[in-house]
Amino acid sequence: MAIKRKFGVKKHRSVDHESLEDSPGHQNAKRCRTDAVQTCWGSLDPTQEIVVELESVGEDDLSFQEHINAINNELRRRQPDLPNIMDRMKRTLYKRVELMAKPTGEVMQMFPFFQVPELMHHEMKLRFGQDMELNLQNALTRLSPNVIRAAQQGNHKELLATLLTEANTDDLQKSAAILILPELFKEKTCFFYCLDEEPSSPFPVMIIHNTVTPLLCNNVSIKMDGVNITSGEMDIPHALQCLLEVYFIFGVEYPKQIRHTLSFVEHYLFNIKKTPVSIPVLKLSNQICS
Repeated sequence: MAIKRKFGVKKHRSVDHESLEDSPGHQNAKRCRTDAVQTCWGSLDPTQEIVVELESVGEDDLSFQEHINAINNELRRRQPDLPNIMDRMKRTLYKRVELMAKPTGEVMQMFPFFQVPELMHHEMKLRFGQDMELNLQNALTRLSPNVIRAAQQGNHKELLATLLTEANTDDLQKSAAILILPELFKEKTCFFYCLDEEPSSPFPVMIIHNTVTPLLCNNVSIKMDGVNITSGEMDIPHALQCLLEVYFIFGVEYPKQIRHTLSFVEHYLFNIKKTPVSIPVLKLSNQICS
């Protein structure tokens, strides 16, 4: 079964992981999405203005490829000119969005600059007009103690108990609050993060490369469809930002096994609010956001 498109569909459908395991395309699931770029962008007012601007520039196929080649050549330099790359990303945004419906591997071959977290952040800001990092830090400062408190009031697994014990500083508490969220919704953590192992799901997943003390990790990868999207030195909050950006930039619909967690992250940690809020998410938000 293919990963579903996030935007441009009439009904927000979920994908069943059990049927994925038996599917011939499980190892390299393609994201089935329509070519209706205007429908995908219809509700995104900040981005719509950028699209109109880029369309008036009139980048044709030749100039588009020249920009992409220049970006990739710049990234091979020891000290890439990031402002120059970001300007070229803006100029090629409209055409790039049209090509994002292709399989993940092809997209990453065309646009390997998504492997650089800073450039992925820039793409998210271009398309959705959001300062993800600022929104996340403000939300975590306010909500992390409440998330920890809610977790302490319930029955939890051994790893969760370890996270609660190790969250003895403000920064560690923020990371613990993120990793605890799936447990509060009774959802499958393997659709959210893995500890130094390959994910069993084709959906975007954080791979934490420090299984001894996950909260202290500084090396995380984001994989989707078996393809490494981005990786490098980042803590859990930074990795969460990259994870949600992959969902939005690639237009992937949340799988039902982690849907409530990702919806909570979208609405209450990043303040994006582009998808519907479920009753479980509203209940938890009333508990920890009040």
